Amino acid sequence: MMQGQFFLRGLPTRQCFRLRCFLELNELERLFVQAFLDQGIRPAFYHLLMQSDVCVITAAPLRSELPEIVSFRRDDGAVVVPFFTSLNALALNDHRGAEDFCVPPVTRMHTRTLLERVSGHYLHINPGSAFNLEVAPEHVASLLRDETIHYGTRAPEVPPDGAYIQIRKLNVSLPALEAALVTVFREVYEVRYAFLVEAERTRQGERMRTLMMIAESVPSEWLEKAVSTVFSDVYDHALPVDICFDEGDKDFVNTLKRIGAQPFYERATVGRFN
Repeated sequence: MMQGQFFLRGLPTRQCFRLRCFLELNELERLFVQAFLDQGIRPAFYHLLMQSDVCVITAAPLRSELPEIVSFRRDDGAVVVPFFTSLNALALNDHRGAEDFCVPPVTRMHTRTLLERVSGHYLHINPGSAFNLEVAPEHVASLLRDETIHYGTRAPEVPPDGAYIQIRKLNVSLPALEAALVTVFREVYEVRYAFLVEAERTRQGERMRTLMMIAESVPSEWLEKAVSTVFSDVYDHALPVDICFDEGDKDFVNTLKRIGAQPFYERATVGRFN
């Protein structure tokens, strides 16, 4: 595990994103609360929690197939591993410090895998948010131990149906689709940025790839219908499409840029208020 000299700075709480394609943030946070605070009802949700994906700050692997999880050391010497229940939770934080960790890569990882790899260390869930839960090593060990007692041999790790496993930059060019979408976005001031990315999610127990359009905008019925019409008229590729509107700010845009994605549309701000 790599220890980095970076800081996790919390920002003021804001409204939840309307990013419908991701697991609801409050649902996963609730599972962690039940896991560590309401331990008497653990067995009812073990599999749902352990097979959920979380976002972990990692260093680029050198000679190891597994990405190295980044941790930091508190003033009292304790090692703390931060992680986030969603990309939205990650976007609420600002990572600053040593050069190696100014733009840390983020890896999606099963909760069980994370807990097993950081055994003996503290966990910090969604640092900087209103949730902001720190978990002691003995509670992490207790959760893993109790799961083995209740379930014995573990079932194969299968993400919940509809869960997004990975989001990555799009490696193909779709100029006609981008041009048609830009024409729509120029008609509404609310759209600030728009991205096309490739996503992988589960469907009926199998993994499937999708083309995802993410727009930073206040959603509206007219805008959703106009974008859907563009995809129906212009997009003729095999991948299914997910259309998402996010009411966040530039922190979320920066999160997408960390995976190498670049916006195909960025609203002009000359002569206008941001």
